[in-house]
Amino acid sequence: MPSNEQEHKPSTNSGRTAALDSKRGRSVSHPRYTLEQAERLAKAAFDIGPRNCDQDRVAQRAGYSRADNGAYKSLRAAAVQFGLVTISESLLSVSEEWIHVFDEDDPTLYRRARQGAMRRPPLYQQLLEDYDGRQLPNVQRLAQQLHINQKYGIRRDAASTAATVFLESARYAGILNDRDYIEFTQTDETPAEEAVDDIDGWDSRISRANEGGTRSRLETSKTSAFGQSYSDLASPPGLHRFEIPLSDGTTVLIFAPSRLPAGEKDR
Repeated sequence: MPSNEQEHKPSTNSGRTAALDSKRGRSVSHPRYTLEQAERLAKAAFDIGPRNCDQDRVAQRAGYSRADNGAYKSLRAAAVQFGLVTISESLLSVSEEWIHVFDEDDPTLYRRARQGAMRRPPLYQQLLEDYDGRQLPNVQRLAQQLHINQKYGIRRDAASTAATVFLESARYAGILNDRDYIEFTQTDETPAEEAVDDIDGWDSRISRANEGGTRSRLETSKTSAFGQSYSDLASPPGLHRFEIPLSDGTTVLIFAPSRLPAGEKDR
């Protein structure tokens, strides 16, 4: 029985689309489910036990009867593409990054992880690059671009879903402003802290050295948890080191922006 498309006289544009689809064969791999839906699946696995989960249990927790359900397989594939879960033989595990996110339950971590997930699927990498600094089109125009432009590798019958899932996922991740321009949220760090990050996570190593509240002051005579004397810690780029001796013999180290010369201030 002919399809509805075959019953109508094809336009020149539809003929071109059919030719492109014939060349491509199948669409390139891309998420068929949104980031939010994939995150719910990963959370279901996390609640069961984040590593080496029986997939039938995960499927049932996510609302499917069995792991061989076609819809579940597509949802699982999306979660893999976003980097939320991994598959080993027949077992499913939540990725280490997302185990940490679910365990901490911190809005800042969720925001960073979701925005990182948007950069993982190759199709999304291409779209984020192509529309950097540009306004994203509406779902119909984006779907048209996905199947007309060969570099995206999306067939016409998959383009609408691909466009819808991308836009919904981008909004969920918080990377679109109110005019649909792509804007990845900056972290809450100050410029000084960003400078610290440039030298291999200096600030995070300091935090680990002090974790547990057992060392609220940096003792110059001791060695830190990362094998470096506190007295030898160099000032991060753009910061000046201040040492404040305390009455109990310990020393507090403070790193702050260096004072500008008078000429620089005037300028």
